Formats: sequence, C-alpha cells, structure tokens
Amino acid sequence: MLELRDIHAFYGPIEALKGVSLKLSEGQIVAVLGANGAGKTTLMNTISGLVRAKRGQIRFAGQAIERWRPERVVRAGISQVPAGRQIFPELTVAENLRMGAYVRRDREGIRADHRRVLDYFPRLRERLKQPAGTLSGGEQQMLAIARALMARPKLLLLDEPSLGLAPVLVRQLFEILERLHQEGAAMLLAEQNAHMALQLADYAYVLTLGTITLAGSARRLQANDQVRRLYLGMEAQPASRGGDHDNIDDNEHR
Repeated sequence: MLELRDIHAFYGPIEALKGVSLKLSEGQIVAVLGANGAGKTTLMNTISGLVRAKRGQIRFAGQAIERWRPERVVRAGISQVPAGRQIFPELTVAENLRMGAYVRRDREGIRADHRRVLDYFPRLRERLKQPAGTLSGGEQQMLAIARALMARPKLLLLDEPSLGLAPVLVRQLFEILERLHQEGAAMLLAEQNAHMALQLADYAYVLTLGTITLAGSARRLQANDQVRRLYLGMEAQPASRGGDHDNIDDNEHR
C-alpha cells in the first residue's frame, strides 16, 4: 500500500530524513519508534505532502506521490492525525468533523461516517455543539482522530497520538485503534510510547536522527536488547536469540 524509497528531506540546510525506506501493506499497522528529534513528524509530513522530499520516492497504491500537494494526498486516501492534535479550537466539535470531510461530496456517506465516528468516540456525541478548544486533552485527541476518519482514508497516519495523555486515556485510545485495526484500517503510527505501539503494531521501525536503525516484526523488536533498554525501560535479556534484528525481513513483512 505504501512504500518509501531512500527519502531525504530537509529543513533549510538541516537534513531531517537521511535515506529513509519503509513499507506498509494493506490492513497493517506499522510503528515508527524514536525519541524527540528523531524525524518522526518530518516523516509523516513528507508522506502527507506538507514537506517536500528532496530525493527519493513515495509510492501509495502504485502511484508516485512525492510531488503531490497535500489536498491531492488526502483525496488519494491518506489522512494524518498531526502531533499536538491541531484541531480548530474556535469551531464546534461538529464543525471540526465536517472539516475532516471537506474533500468529499457523497452526502449520504458523510452522514454514515459521522454516525460511525461517534460510535467510536461516544464522548464527542455529548459535545457536538461545544467549541473544540473547551475539550479536555484526551477528548481533543479523540476529535483529531475522528476528524481524520471523516475523510474515509485508506491509510491513517498517527503522529504521537498518546503524547500528553494520562495512562488511562492512552489505554482507551489504543483500544480504539485496535478496534479500527480489526475492522481493516491500515495505520502508520509514530510513537514514543514503544510499549503500547509494539503491542498494537504488526511491524516496526526505529528511527534515529533521521535514519532507520532497526526494523522487524513488532514481536522481534520487543525482544531486541537495544529496544528493551532504550525504549521499553527494561534490562537486556541474558542471552539474545534469533537473527539480525537490524535487518528488514521481507518474508515477515507482508
């Protein structure tokens, strides 16, 4: 569904992505782990067309999209839930949801998806007429995801969805993402909460200063000593088993 090949992206003279390659298959959740400044947000924004790749190719559903404008990327079926939520605070919850469907013209489908996202996030149903800026942090994150779903995406990009949320809200959020996954949604999930991300994901990459340094199935990365030490807050295993966790296993990644 999505493949990045040797992507380089810059902010002025600073190279934020240094030859990033990754792929994601239909219905799959792929996690991108990394600390602050690793390049996760730049990666998401480059896929969305908000940052232009200097070199490399991004293919989505068989088409090269690295030169597309953001609106065309959304129309093609990619919706992003940005870091920091970035809702429209002065608009009501209902108006924010309508903004998510701005590229669509199928009124019946929009109404059906409006009902669907409120089933996912029943708290929002109670707050449809409230200005979005009056919601709690957790409710704003729910709204940001619901707004992205209103575009009926084929692929959902989630940039640090758990950032700033209390642990109980993080668990609720990941339960909803698991439900979406069970219903066939494909997601690229950039997260610092490696424990939750690896429990949810099928496959994962570790991004370090703009470079992919580890890749493998989520199960294998959970067992990787470096990941356990740096991202899971756990001691290394007494004896590491298995193969090279820093190599992408294409047989595993389908």
